[in-house]
Amino acid sequence: MLQAPGTNFGNIRMGSLQDINLTFPYLITVTTTKGGNQPVALVQMDDGSVPNLNMWPITAPVNNTWGSGTSPDRRGARFRLPGPARLSGIALYGDIDNPVDIVFYDSDGTTATVLASLISGYRAGTVGGPQKIIFNTKKTLLANTWYRLVFLPTSASSIVITELQLTSAAYQTGLPGGDSFMWTTVNGAPGSEAAWTNTTTSRMYGGLVFDQIDDGASVNTTGATSGAYIG
Repeated sequence: MLQAPGTNFGNIRMGSLQDINLTFPYLITVTTTKGGNQPVALVQMDDGSVPNLNMWPITAPVNNTWGSGTSPDRRGARFRLPGPARLSGIALYGDIDNPVDIVFYDSDGTTATVLASLISGYRAGTVGGPQKIIFNTKKTLLANTWYRLVFLPTSASSIVITELQLTSAAYQTGLPGGDSFMWTTVNGAPGSEAAWTNTTTSRMYGGLVFDQIDDGASVNTTGATSGAYIG
């Protein structure tokens, strides 16, 4: 906690972010009233590592505003998972009220699948905010394999997606997904994996939604593997 001194305390303000799904820890006042935000802070170990305590060790949120004629025209998340799962949606902070495709790119960085096409007027409210989008098409993901999920506006009218910037790539490990979740962009259809620009010191303000997660550990008495799922 932060406690002001008895005198000459000036003004103390702790940075915070509105969480899409508020969980611990959350900000409280001296009266222990639950706040609506989570602290922008980190705990750093002696070896420089940053544990994931569900806080937000970021420098600043930045609103990406772009349309189909803006370069780069594809912006979003590069990610990988420690185990297999099925991707069914995305939760994010932004203002998506103009036509846009949500495009999934396979591990080669070039094979694209449109998981959702949003029409004009799709939004959670009259201004930007947290929202969740469930896809018409699901994608089964392999363990330890890089994928991308990006937004591609289909008109000159702009959308807004919030990007979180960090002072160091090491701070990614203090956030969900760790350093296996980062900001990625490309202009035009990529011809190779190398065409993408990956930013290890920032990420999309949001997360992925899964409807199946396989722990890979269950085996029946005949020796055949059987998946264990939650959703």
